[in-house]
Parts: sequence; C-alpha cells; structure tokens
Amino acid sequence: MKEVELKEKKISKMSSSKLEKYLYENPESLVKGFAKKLYIIDHHHLARALYELGIKNTYCVLMADLSNMSESSFWEEMENRKWVYMYDEYGNGPMPYSQLPKNVSGLKDDPYRSLAGAVREEGGYEKSEEPFAEFKWADFFRKYFS
Repeated sequence: MKEVELKEKKISKMSSSKLEKYLYENPESLVKGFAKKLYIIDHHHLARALYELGIKNTYCVLMADLSNMSESSFWEEMENRKWVYMYDEYGNGPMPYSQLPKNVSGLKDDPYRSLAGAVREEGGYEKSEEPFAEFKWADFFRKYFS
C-alpha cells in the first residue's frame, strides 16, 4: 500500500490537465476474460490510488480478448502469459482463482512488496521486465526479515 499512498500523493498534487496527461500515458492494461469480465493485469497501484481518491475514469488498453475461452482455459492462458500472480499478501499460494478480489478495493497490503519497491527506488536493484519480479524480491525479504 506504500506505493498506492505515493501515487495518491502524486496525483492529488496534479492539475486536472496534468492528471489527464498522466492517466493517458499510464493506461490500465486489461484482459477481457470469461463471462466478458475485465481483469487488470498491470498498474494495480495506480488503479487503487484512483479508487482511493474517488477518481472513476481512466484510460485502458485491452491487451487481449480471451472471452471466448472456457474458465479453465482462460486461467491457464493467464498463467502462461504471466498475467496473474496467485499468491496472497503473505506469499502463500498459489491460491484458487476464486479468491482474487472482485475489484481494486479488495487488494491486500504486502509490506514486503512495499519494501521491495522502496529498495528498487533507492537503487538496491534494477527494475526488471520479468513478470512479478518485485513479488519475488518481496519473498526474498520475507524469508530473511520475518
């Protein structure tokens, strides 16, 4: 939640035109899944910050339409593309897909994920394009500091 708080602080200081530009340049990445539900696959912290600030509109990019798949095929494809991370805020998992929050208000705080983000921001390691790299760093810190 630390990154959410930082984004809230940053956003709350922006003029409406700067906020519009920021949101346009940082769209939510979505996948359309079974039953035509939309799933956020990137920028969760931004989505939660917008929710906390009561901002109801943002920009989105549809990364894939997988709505023609069965539920099990959909989740298999999400796993294959590394678009879902089925571990809880304590690093336990994988969890069943039914335990994913229904919206961003249900996202849980993993303080070790916040620590991993802070360490990266301070130059402790380089940002990686590997999916869920900061969660892997969180698990590393959890193992040594909990």
